[in-house]
Amino acid sequence: MNPKELLTADFLDILFEGRNKAYGAYDLRVTYPKRVRNALIGMIIFILLSLLLYGFELYMQKQESLHPKPKIADVKLTEVKLPNKNEPPPPPPPPPPPQEIKFKSAVKFTPPKVVKDEDVKPEELPPDISQIQNKVISTRNIKGDPNGIDPNLVQSSSGTGVTAAPKEDNRVFQFVEQMPRFPGSINDDDSQQKIMEYLRNHIQYPPVARDNGIQGTVTVMFVVWSDGTIRDVHTVGPHLGGGLEEEAIRVIKSMPRWIPGRQNGRAVNVQFTIPVRFVLQ
Repeated sequence: MNPKELLTADFLDILFEGRNKAYGAYDLRVTYPKRVRNALIGMIIFILLSLLLYGFELYMQKQESLHPKPKIADVKLTEVKLPNKNEPPPPPPPPPPPQEIKFKSAVKFTPPKVVKDEDVKPEELPPDISQIQNKVISTRNIKGDPNGIDPNLVQSSSGTGVTAAPKEDNRVFQFVEQMPRFPGSINDDDSQQKIMEYLRNHIQYPPVARDNGIQGTVTVMFVVWSDGTIRDVHTVGPHLGGGLEEEAIRVIKSMPRWIPGRQNGRAVNVQFTIPVRFVLQ
């Protein structure tokens, strides 16, 4: 190969100068880039087709889930036997047996009489306050079920528990044997804690009072009715302003039904007072 041909010759031509190019090695090396290019193109086409098929399968599965095909089930018809009109109707089921009435525990408490100490019998002594707690006041001592009914609602333990509705009594008491309690409480101390917790969770400090630095205690007076509802809500004492009175009344009115107060074993209307304290922090 002369110098001019050497400058323009390919690397393979120089490598196979004077060798047998028809043997096959030369042809393999010359066509190698073409074969690599064809292999890459084929691989890319295969990957694209695989992705298309996979996407089409996902699309068909989604369409089947959105529009499921109706399932065809075999329906078997059964013969319906009509009742014979001449046969007498079946007898009615027997009435359920009467259930035993469960009463709450009650403590005997009668109006005291002024007598000499030596004339007082042990069984006539008034009950201690610990004995009255979580019990109803009655004219006799009863050991009963905490989930039972008030024994004062029936005349005797053998009754049915259904009595005539008493006449509505709109009297409002200041103090009764059992004062009203917040719902869910078991005694007066628990009731006070639940009241304070309810006020903390529901009071929203009025913006006017906050901006003007108004704070203090608003005394709210209301009546816990015999059915547990809260009525006649109003404030007493000096007027603070800034919307504090209105907010205190709103929260008291939003309370759920209370456990009503009781006098002589009967639910009555009781006046109640709650101080609502507003403090800026």
